[in-house]
Amino acid sequence: MKKEVGKVILEHRYSYKIDGVYIISEVERTMYDSIKLPFNIFKDPIKVAAGYIRWSDDAQSDGHSFHIQERELVYRAKKEGFEAVVMFVDQAASAYHTPAQKRKK
Repeated sequence: MKKEVGKVILEHRYSYKIDGVYIISEVERTMYDSIKLPFNIFKDPIKVAAGYIRWSDDAQSDGHSFHIQERELVYRAKKEGFEAVVMFVDQAASAYHTPAQKRKK
């Protein structure tokens, strides 16, 4: 799905259903089967939440930080009655691993 919202272009191409909640993401999850959404999040009257996941290095990708954050977001969305979560993933560079002098400006 590519949609311009204000000056931001959302490119959330991947959709999954995790524990009864639809996940719409810009990042592919190889452990889940991709699905076609049964609704249009821009037109249909459904309850949609936004989720934010941040992780800063590959060690966190190996089933730790990323999946813990995702699981907590899905749990909270389900508890609050949301049908779908649009996930925003921040693949940030950690200051711990990159000295200030070597960071991109």
